[in-house]
Amino acid sequence: SLAQQDEAIYGKARLLNKPDDGFRGIWYMNEPLDYEYKFKYSGGLGTYPANLYPFSVYVPEVRRTYFCYGGTDEKNSTLYHEVSYFDHRKGEVVRPVIVLDKATDDAHDNPVIQVDKDGYIWLFSPSHGTSRPSFIHRSRRPFEINEFDRIAATKMKEGMEIPLDNFSYLQVYYDRNRGFLGLFTHYESLQLPLARVSVRVASSMTSDDRVHWSEWKDLAIIDQGSYQSGGYAGGRAGTAFNYHPHRKDRAGLNYRTNLYCLLTDDFGKTWKTADGRQVN
Repeated sequence: SLAQQDEAIYGKARLLNKPDDGFRGIWYMNEPLDYEYKFKYSGGLGTYPANLYPFSVYVPEVRRTYFCYGGTDEKNSTLYHEVSYFDHRKGEVVRPVIVLDKATDDAHDNPVIQVDKDGYIWLFSPSHGTSRPSFIHRSRRPFEINEFDRIAATKMKEGMEIPLDNFSYLQVYYDRNRGFLGLFTHYESLQLPLARVSVRVASSMTSDDRVHWSEWKDLAIIDQGSYQSGGYAGGRAGTAFNYHPHRKDRAGLNYRTNLYCLLTDDFGKTWKTADGRQVN
């Protein structure tokens, strides 16, 4: 049945395509602390974290700024992936549409957005780790946000085409002539000297038709892994990333450090250091 097919694809998540009656960004906290600050961080984190990008895109053809965010219900019990836009002609924001119930309250799963040269709006739904699926949806009609359809995206792996159904911390850039470039993280369980840990691998991928994606190109695997934040302008993409140490006295998330930089002038085919040396 269709319901069984949806469950197999979406898990607990659900495609909703329903209007919302207002804007409610998700409230999220991480790592409770036993002193006055209470949490490592907390707050209204509907456009969090900085490793997700972009949350908004201006489209001059229709003079609209489309944007997405992590919304929620009145009980803050789940994460909605919502889309709206600001109409620069009218000076108005339209009521948002709830595209997807992500079935989590983890704001790391917040969505990002792009608009292609044909006016279709693309909503990317990452996942924090591997326990939940990730999705790509596209607006049913150019420039309109009322209805989105799931794109059965694929990636290449060892010469085989397989579903693209999990990615984290996505930054997705669009070039009208080249297509999509994605910078992201994927999690791999690796045996390191002290223990087996979930390593954060900084990677890139591309798609010229917006549906079929390249094989993942791993950019960095340093100790317990890296988070990256990128940018794209004038045909050049860059990424800056840190690393998580793997030492007895300093291991994992709360000891992340260092700053590295890589650049690409050929849309992710090759990467170079800031002084022009190509890396493998």
